[in-house]
Amino acid sequence: MEQHDDGVALHWASPDGPEHARCAWLVGCDGGRSSIRKMAGFAFPGTPPSQFMYQAVLDLDHPERLPRGSTRTPEGVVMNGPRPRWLALHDFSGPPADRNAPVTREEIEGVLRRISGADVRVTAMDQANRFTDSARLVDTYRRDRVLLAGDAAHIHSSAGGQGLSLGLVDAANLGWKLAGDRSVGRADVRTSLFAEMAEGEGILLDASPDGHAAGLAAGFTRVRCLPADAGPSMLIRPDGCIAWAGDVGDAEGLVDALERWFASAAPRPGGFQERSCSAGPSSSAPSRSEPRT
Repeated sequence: MEQHDDGVALHWASPDGPEHARCAWLVGCDGGRSSIRKMAGFAFPGTPPSQFMYQAVLDLDHPERLPRGSTRTPEGVVMNGPRPRWLALHDFSGPPADRNAPVTREEIEGVLRRISGADVRVTAMDQANRFTDSARLVDTYRRDRVLLAGDAAHIHSSAGGQGLSLGLVDAANLGWKLAGDRSVGRADVRTSLFAEMAEGEGILLDASPDGHAAGLAAGFTRVRCLPADAGPSMLIRPDGCIAWAGDVGDAEGLVDALERWFASAAPRPGGFQERSCSAGPSSSAPSRSEPRT
């Protein structure tokens, strides 16, 4: 991988021989052991694992000897089901001798028999893997023209499907920024928006004439307004996802989105616009107490 001022060049080996590609932005979505993250030099600090688990899809010679549901023993926890043939094992004894070695049928069978105490044998295994509760987060999501998303940027326990949820939010956060060149004032949105959102507030990019959209948001203290050089206007949640977008001059649905995602409150001392927007609110903006149609 080679970074340049205007893009990223990639070179790799395939069965057909050397290949290469060039792109304006490179997004590493290649998992917890991301090669892109390592090549680009991202730091990946975090906590070491304290729990060691397996999951597998397999057949047993006597499945009736293994209780359905979750069973805890002094050696660990066995989760049998709810999907047919699916098992998850939480091993209290610590990590295997070689965590990088392939997971074998013999290993799963030994762990299962030790934890459950059941006299069962694994007769076939379609797939199996190990996982832990190690938690790590990159020091930054962007390094020059390389960005990270999903497990490449953060790892944690897979319980509850939180990795899927976070990965989708990463994509929703990043996708619209790469899809087009938006500006905040006179700054590139990719370089300026993170700093603007560092306080955990929402952002209203206001491209409306005379600050009409900003006027509608004046009673919401958890939203900052920034003038945009071009449309559409957008309301961005603190997690970087778009809560509302409207064409220039069209603010329909903005107040509904503000009320859904941000608690209304009295304006900040000195006025919302004074703190966060150079454009004043439009005189046509309805007050918060007036009925809306």
